[in-house]
Amino acid sequence: MVISIVLAKVFGIYLLVTGVAVITKQKPMMQLIREFVSNRPLVFVVASAELILGLLTVVNHNLWVNGWPVIITIAGWLMLIEGILYILLPADTMKSMVEFFNRKPFYVVGGIACLILGAYLTYVGFYVI
Repeated sequence: MVISIVLAKVFGIYLLVTGVAVITKQKPMMQLIREFVSNRPLVFVVASAELILGLLTVVNHNLWVNGWPVIITIAGWLMLIEGILYILLPADTMKSMVEFFNRKPFYVVGGIACLILGAYLTYVGFYVI
């Protein structure tokens, strides 16, 4: 349970910061993502980091339980899958996917989801024992 608390704190704060950034800086973020997918070496570095973090989370916290720790497990699996896709997908396919999702409605919904999950995980991590 200690690892769940630590990961709730880390993921919670990360999601809060990300949610605020995505909502308040939509246009710069959209430009950043467009530039990101055009830089294959950078994509590989980020994908490798995401793959490692996803693997670390899944290996150490693969808890499919009826409660808040499953949020961390799902996040770990999503990081792992995203890292694998970034490495294996052809550049054109990845650019097409990014073009589809790199739109204002996705940023609004994603930002709100990050804020809600981040607030919940931060609360659980710091205040629920």
